[in-house]
Amino acid sequence: MKELKKYWIYSIPTGLLILGIALVVNINSKNTKVTKNNQKNFEANKVSKQEKLRTPSSQISKKGSAREPQQTTSQLPDYNPNDNWDLQFSNLKKIEKCYEKEGTCGFPQTDPKSEYFAIGERLKKDLLKMQNFVVNNNIKNEKISEIANHFLATPDGHVKKAAMHLMATQETDLNSLDSLLNNVINYHDSQLIEQAMLELKRYLGNEQNESKINNALIRAMKSGAPFVSTEVSKHLGPFLNQKSYPLYKSTLDTVSKGSHTHKNLKNVIAEYQLLMQSA
Repeated sequence: MKELKKYWIYSIPTGLLILGIALVVNINSKNTKVTKNNQKNFEANKVSKQEKLRTPSSQISKKGSAREPQQTTSQLPDYNPNDNWDLQFSNLKKIEKCYEKEGTCGFPQTDPKSEYFAIGERLKKDLLKMQNFVVNNNIKNEKISEIANHFLATPDGHVKKAAMHLMATQETDLNSLDSLLNNVINYHDSQLIEQAMLELKRYLGNEQNESKINNALIRAMKSGAPFVSTEVSKHLGPFLNQKSYPLYKSTLDTVSKGSHTHKNLKNVIAEYQLLMQSA
């Protein structure tokens, strides 16, 4: 009995020791697996970062997709008056294309609008250089009108103004008339109206042209942007004649009373009536 008791007393610590060793081995085994997994993840991240470093940042967009390589404004074509008109038009279009290729043409991006204005400034300068060359050499060419009409459709008001200067060097035509009416009179930039109406005066004397012009001017006064409406009414005088007088007189009743447009239109009609009475 004593021997059995002694064996039992000594066997308990031995059993506990074996159990403890088994637990330690099991824990070490799990830790080894975790360590191996961590090592694999570390190596994968390391490779991924190295791949990113090997890829030029200019070829990665904000969403991670490929984008066009960066270039500078010096790589854009310079204005050259000796180039033929097709090439000059093509070169201007390359600059215009920068509106669609955000951040790839080398124009400044100091704020959200800086690139947009810089592209417009470049187009304006080249169009004015072209206008100056055309005037100095008294050149008439249908391609010049086409260039002017194309850039009159640009949203930038400075480019539109330069396009009108270029347009003024050429003969009048229906495409140019439509371009003026659609892209300036039927637009929201009041600062372009005075120059546009000076250009429209060149189309007076043709019944079909006058009908188009009168309809566009009346529409601008009735439903155009407020400042555009005011500017149109301010410069309306040359467009009143025997045929258009009844149209503008009836328009007076549809324009908001008390507005600058109503006041200007009323004054223009009164002046025309005095002119007719003195005649």
